[in-house]
Amino acid sequence: MKGLLERGVAVLAMDVRALGEGAVHDSHCASDAVLLGRPLLAQQAWDVLCAARYLKGRPDVAADRVALYAWGSVGLIATLAGALSDDTAAVAAYSFRKYSSHRGRPVSSGSTSQISYSSA
Repeated sequence: MKGLLERGVAVLAMDVRALGEGAVHDSHCASDAVLLGRPLLAQQAWDVLCAARYLKGRPDVAADRVALYAWGSVGLIATLAGALSDDTAAVAAYSFRKYSSHRGRPVSSGSTSQISYSSA
């Protein structure tokens, strides 16, 4: 993030619901999902979209250049959020797995996927 900031890129880092410092017990997430009628993944994608809309509304941010970048398990959330809305110009998701296996043999230690789309 420091590199982006040094280049003048506006960055909003968020702690996605039920992950990171906001982590809660699984049963709490399940009961909230039932009460709200929305699965946790949908709630998390909604949070990301609200953050993107907030950025688009700021006068110091180029609204047509808001993009999502996520790593780890949040990559799925960012990808879903990007697919559900035209509020973002692009999505880049990075996931890293230290150990994977295929037929008992170690394979790639990391993978990167980028999904870009345009609403035009």
